[in-house]
Formats: sequence, structure tokens, C-alpha cells
Amino acid sequence: MAIEREKVLQAAQKYVDRKRYDRAIVEYQRLIADNPNDARTLLKIGDLQARMQAYPEAIATYDRVGQFYASQGFALKAIAVYKQIRELIERHVPQLADRYSHIVPRLAEIYAELGLTSDALAAYDEIAGRFQKAGRERDGIEIYRKMVVLDSSNPLPHLRLAEACCRVQSLDEAIESFGVAADLLIKANREDDALKVYERILHFRADMRFAKLAAHLYLRKGGQQDALHALAKLQVCFQQDPRDLGTLELLAAAFTAIGQESKAIEVQKEMARIARELGKADLYRKLVRHLQHVAPDDEQVRALSRLSELPQEAPRATQKSVDVAEEISEISVVEDADEHVEIDEGVEAVEEVDSRAGIDVVAHAQRALQDAEGFRRLRLHTKAVEVLQIALEINPGSRELRERVIELMAEAGDREGTIEAMLALSRLHVQSGQPELAWPVLEQILEAEPGHPEATAMLAEAGGDVPLPSFDLDESAGRGAGKPPAPQAAGSSAAARDAGASEAIELVLEEAEFFVARGMVEDAKSILLDQWARTPNHPLLREKLNELGVHSLPGTLPGLGMGRRSSRAPAGDDQAFDIAASLDALAQPAAQAGFADAEEQVDVDQVFAKFKEGVRQQVSEGDSSTHYDLGVAYKEMGLLKDAANEFEMAARDPAKECMCYSMIGGIQLELGDLELAADAFLRGLSSKQKTVEQEMNLYYDLGGIYEMTGNKEDALYYFKKITRRDPAYRDVQQKIAALEPRVSKPPAASRGGGDEDEFEKAFSDMFKK
Repeated sequence: MAIEREKVLQAAQKYVDRKRYDRAIVEYQRLIADNPNDARTLLKIGDLQARMQAYPEAIATYDRVGQFYASQGFALKAIAVYKQIRELIERHVPQLADRYSHIVPRLAEIYAELGLTSDALAAYDEIAGRFQKAGRERDGIEIYRKMVVLDSSNPLPHLRLAEACCRVQSLDEAIESFGVAADLLIKANREDDALKVYERILHFRADMRFAKLAAHLYLRKGGQQDALHALAKLQVCFQQDPRDLGTLELLAAAFTAIGQESKAIEVQKEMARIARELGKADLYRKLVRHLQHVAPDDEQVRALSRLSELPQEAPRATQKSVDVAEEISEISVVEDADEHVEIDEGVEAVEEVDSRAGIDVVAHAQRALQDAEGFRRLRLHTKAVEVLQIALEINPGSRELRERVIELMAEAGDREGTIEAMLALSRLHVQSGQPELAWPVLEQILEAEPGHPEATAMLAEAGGDVPLPSFDLDESAGRGAGKPPAPQAAGSSAAARDAGASEAIELVLEEAEFFVARGMVEDAKSILLDQWARTPNHPLLREKLNELGVHSLPGTLPGLGMGRRSSRAPAGDDQAFDIAASLDALAQPAAQAGFADAEEQVDVDQVFAKFKEGVRQQVSEGDSSTHYDLGVAYKEMGLLKDAANEFEMAARDPAKECMCYSMIGGIQLELGDLELAADAFLRGLSSKQKTVEQEMNLYYDLGGIYEMTGNKEDALYYFKKITRRDPAYRDVQQKIAALEPRVSKPPAASRGGGDEDEFEKAFSDMFKK
């Protein structure tokens, strides 16, 4: 017999109002008996069980819902439910952690499916840690292998895998993983960290390749003690192969670095003899020329000279020492560069190389999208578009970059720029042999600007249907028989679109309610704003957004349908403090006290001071994402000093360091403190993880500051660094032209160094004996 759902719901609600939760659960169970997959009702049951402090029952109910959502593809909802289970277990029933140990692996899988790599890695790391504590090392190794596959460009998973392999004496895999991690660290300009990894490898195995690489890195450091460390590593190499020219060259360099030039000469004489035996004529001649310069009276050097058939060239007396040094520096040190990263000689030399050579365009595009999103959050749309346009010069075929440019220009209200960007995207579709993809884009242009000549011509050329002039239905009803009627097909299509939009809005509102009920207010706002971009000015959306505290809604270009892309943190992000929810909570005491108007009668500064105190209590210092978001929020509120403090804390994350100091520099500029602004930009420039675009922007900002302060030498220095990579960058040529005649000498100021960062701690902990 079918039950009357509405009556059961009304009865259950009456019990809830009377706080008879047990009776309400009985009523809801009747609905579940009729439909076991009624997830919404199950959630209500779980919520009531949690209120009754029946935590084991609530967790079991939530687990059932999470499994249903995951199986049906509702990934975000599944994440929300699983996170609620974890919170209940941690707070109230930690003894159930083993029973529900499947929750974290399931979360990791969902994060990975959604592309939320950092969240997936954190979840997998937690799983592996549990296995390790339980003595299940080999199970932990399998998890670390998954982490490596998930983010192969991150050195830390490789290091975790290597250490786990060491614990089970699987040394071959451990050394292979250590080697990959070291290569990645060198690519990231973390040579000190790479050295620690090489030392770890050599602790387990005296491998000549890694000993040679470690020696090379020690010599690059330049200190006498470092040269002694290099000598220790080279002993390993020399014992394994005393005729290896790369080892001998490093050995000579190490002796020179500790002031033992005579020993270096002996090594170089041996190198010359071996080079001649191996038929390496060019190397042999270079070595002999060098020895003739540094030890012209040595009998063995004279003997080597007589054996050599040197080419006719300028007399040795006219050879300059600098030329000899340059020739010797051409000798390759790392001969197995195909297996490991070859370390470039000289930072300045790298700057002269075309920055686009060998760029991973896909990774570059993703970084550009992330940087653009950071600028968009700060409403710096022009800068965001500039970042993407630079990326398009490197990867002009990227549709994702072009679509994002369109959205940003539309959000900024640049109608002409939006249309031009849409035309460029349409050309790309046509040129790539997919004209049908250009049709909807061109149709959007023609909806906004009927008769647009280029869009009309391109749509016709692409084989699309050029829209006919439309007529108002009411007006055409009164026209004579000779007037063209309103196109019926178009009317039907519009009706269908309206019906589809209404259905989409209902679904979005329902999902928003779900997120709000789970405490994920920011996610609710984001999906509502996404829908607002597609169906602007819809009253139900406006009402719900206002209810959630969003009163300033982004606009859209009329007729183009281009608006705000979702900027929410993924639902998997574990945000320790929700700004909007905290402000709502602060407003409640005022309402309870009977204030008619909270803004007029509450001390705003005092309330906000409490808010910030709540942030300090609930946000850990290491939660860089939350501190960054708080910095953005404070900046938008005009609380510039508070914003700078939050960005300073977020900058401890190496991945955010450059962007954070760029933001701090901008804030100091707003505050009028040029000295502190320059200092922040220099700290951003010294960040080890930064994109080419970020570096160029920092050069430009620094040049501008020094130009304003009258320090023309430093200004010219930074502007010229920009022209090495992009002579057409902004107005840099005009600035150089204005500064050049008045500059007489290069600047002596420091250009920013390589400060230590938080990565040091991770390695110190890992390699602590």
C-alpha cells in the first residue's frame, strides 16, 4: 500500500518541532521503507540521530548516503557527507575510526577523479601514515605509489615512497625514487634540497653517478668547506673509475677551490693523457693549452705539448687567461645528463636564453589560468587578461585560454574586447576543422549585435544558419498581411530554452540548500553565482544569494551570456574557517539583543575585532589557502594592513609565495610606502616557485617604483631585464628610452636573492637521523 508522502512529512516535522526526534525518525523510516534510495530523507534521519547524540547510528546513516551519492556521480555531495562523518568520528567517537577506515580512501579516490590533486595527496598521505603506524609498511608503499602517479612532478611523493622502500629494504626502488626526486628539486632550483637527497642515496649505496652529481652541487656552492665535501664524494667516484674524465675534472676543480692548485695541475695532466689515449683530440688540445698557461715550465706539460699536433693559432704568449678559463669551462662535467638533470652554469646566463624554448605549454597554460584567477579575485581584470594573452602567445591554439579571456572581458564590462575575443575563438574553431563549434559563439555575438558584419560573414562561411531579423510578437499581430511574421521556430526554441533554464535553476537551488545544510556556504554561493552568470537577474537566484549575504552581484554583457566563472574552492578543500558563516554568527547576538539596525547600533570595529580573533583561533598558521582567501577578503573590505598580514602568513607556502608578496607590494603601494612595496616585490622575485609572467610583472613593478623614487639606474636595470624576454612588453621600450640618456652606471643595489623557505623544514624532518 502506497504511503501518503506529504502527510508523513508533516507528521515528522511536527515531532521535530516538539523535539521528539525519535518519533520523527520513525516517520521518516516509513518513507525509507517505501524508497530505500531517498537520500534527502536519509540525511534528515542522520541529522536527527546526531542531535540525539546517537553518533554511531548517525554515522552509519551518513555512510549509506555517501555511498549512494558516490555511486550516482554526485561527487561534491559525497565529499560533503564523508567529511561530516570524519568530523563526527574525530569529535565524538574516535573508537569507530577503524570501522570506517574506508572513508578516507574513498575521499582520496573522489578527489583524484575531480582533479583535486592536493586534497587527494593529503588523503592518501593520511592513509599511508595509518598503515605505517600499524606496521603495514608494504600497504603504505602501494599508497605512496598511487601518490607518485597522481602528481609525478611533485618531489615529495617520490621522497615518501623512497623512505617507505628503505624501511622494507627495497633499496633499488628507493634509490630510483630518490633520484627522481632530486632531479625534480634541481629543476625547481632547490639545489640544497637535492644535495640532501643525494646524501641520503649515498648513505645506502656508494653510487658513482649520484656521488658525481653531489660533488658538482657542492662545488657550485663555492665555499672551501663545500669543496672538501665534494672531495669526499669524488673519492667514491675515483675508486670506481679512476679514468672517468668527468670525475677528474671535478677533482681538479675541488683542489683549486681549497687552494691546492698544484694538485689540480697533476689531475689535469692525467686528464690530458687519458683524453689522448681515448682519441678525444679537441679536449686534449684544450687541456694542453690550459696547462701551458698555468704550468709552462713543467717538464711533463712540455712533453705533452710535443706529443700534440696542435693547430696553427696565435702564439701562446698572446693568449689571455680569461680565454683559457672559458675553454676549460666547456668541458662537460655530467656525462650522464640523459639520465639526470644537467645543472646550468650561471644564473644570469639562463636569463638570456629564450624563455619559450622547451616550455611545457600545457603546464604553462594551467599556471596562467591559476594566476589569472588570482587577479580576478582581486578584481584586477586587466592584469588577468594580460597574463592569459602572454600565455596565448606561447600556446595560441588553447581554447581554454581563449574562453577564459572571453569570460574575464565580459565580467569586466569590456563589450568590444569580449566580441573580439569571441571572434578569435571562432577563427580557431574554423581553422582547426571544427566549424560547428564556432556556430554558438558567433550566434551569441549576433544576438547581442544583430548584423555584425564579421560575425555574419564567418557564420555563413562556417556553414551555420545566419539568423533572420526577429519581430516582436505583439507588434506583428497588428501588422498587415504584407508584414513578415515572427519566426515560429525561434519562438519555440526560446520557450524550450526558458523551460530548460527553469529546470536548471531548480536543481541549482536544491544543491545550494544541500551545501548550506552541510555548512558549506561558500560552495553554495559559488554554484549560485555560476548559474547567475548563465541566467542573470533571475529573481529566485537573487533572493537566495541575498539570503546568503551576497548583495553585489557580477554583471554580464547583455546578449552575450558571458559572466563569472566559478571561483569557488573545490568542495574537497578543507577550509578551517568560513568567512561568511563567521560574519553571520557575529550578527546573531545583535539580533537577539533587540537591535533594530545592527549596522547603526553595534560597534563595527569591536565586532570585526572579535571576528579576526576567531580567525586566529581557528585557522592554523600552516593553512595557506585560508590565509590567502582571508587576505583577499580583507583587501576587498579596505583593511589593507590586515590583508598584508594574512598574505605574509600565506607566503610560507612556496607555491603561493610569489603571488602573496606581489599582493603585499600592491598593498604597500596603495598605502604610499614605496620602500616597503619594493621590498615586497623583491621578496616575490626571490621566490623559487614563480612563473615567467609573475617574474616579468615583478620586474615591471620594481622598475616603476624606482622610476618614481628617482632611482633611474635601478629602474633601467629591471626594464632591460624585461626586454631580454619580450621587447614588446607593455610600454617598457618607451620607459627605457626616457631613462637611457640619463643613466651613467649600472646599479649596485641587490636584485633579490634566494631566501630560505618552508620547504627546508620538510627535508630537515625527513633526513633527521
